[in-house]
Amino acid sequence: GIRYIPVDRIMQRLEELIETYDVGFVAIVDENFGTDRKWLTEFCEKIKRYDVLWHVAGMRVNCITPEFVAMMRDAGCTSILYGMETGSERMLKIMEKKVELQDNYDALKWTVDAGLFSVVQLVIGMPGESPEKE
Repeated sequence: GIRYIPVDRIMQRLEELIETYDVGFVAIVDENFGTDRKWLTEFCEKIKRYDVLWHVAGMRVNCITPEFVAMMRDAGCTSILYGMETGSERMLKIMEKKVELQDNYDALKWTVDAGLFSVVQLVIGMPGESPEKE
């Protein structure tokens, strides 16, 4: 299972960083950021109050919608990185990603269309991968 840090605890830590170090940008690195939509909504509502910019590395492509991208951008998010891993439907199955290739395309399109930065993160040389086009 996944254990989420309560949003209020994160905001308390953010307040301390802002007061102590005048932080204006926060990098969030989490393998499953935003998988709980209620948590993500609360997070966006509360971080917006601090007027900081932030970035996410580790959001799943099947947990995002254009509405959530817009909500995150409105709350100060500047970029979302996804662990897409591959552009091959067959390799997604071998990797047991439990997503469709279209999920990769959609997440990236919605992110870029919203004016956010992203990077395509790929795994190269995965066992079972071949140079032939699938």
